[in-house]
Amino acid sequence: MSDAAGTPDLGPLWPSLGVHVVFLSVSGADEVFVRVLLECHEGFGVARAHDSSFADGRALLTLLIVPDFAAPCAALLAEIAASVDVEFHAVQEGWIRDIERDLDLA
Repeated sequence: MSDAAGTPDLGPLWPSLGVHVVFLSVSGADEVFVRVLLECHEGFGVARAHDSSFADGRALLTLLIVPDFAAPCAALLAEIAASVDVEFHAVQEGWIRDIERDLDLA
C-alpha cells in the first residue's frame, strides 16, 4: 500500500464515505504521538483507533482523508513514516464495513 519511499497510496474515494481511507499500524509506544500529530492537522480528515491490539503490540489506526487535502496528507504520512515505525495496510472490505457500521451508514 505504499511505495519504496514510504508514501502511502491513498487509494480511491470510498463512495459510501466520500473520503480516502488509509489503514496504518504503529507500535503501542507511538500510537498517542501519531494520533495527536494527525489530529493537529484537523482539516485533513479524521484519525481514529480501529483496533488497539492489532498485532504484537501494534495498534491499527484509520485515517479518513478529505479529498481536497489528499496530497498534503500523503506528504505528512510520509514524514511520520520517516520518524516512527509505521506500516501501511491494504484496505480490507471488512474494515470498511466496520467504519460504515460505526457511522451508521450500513
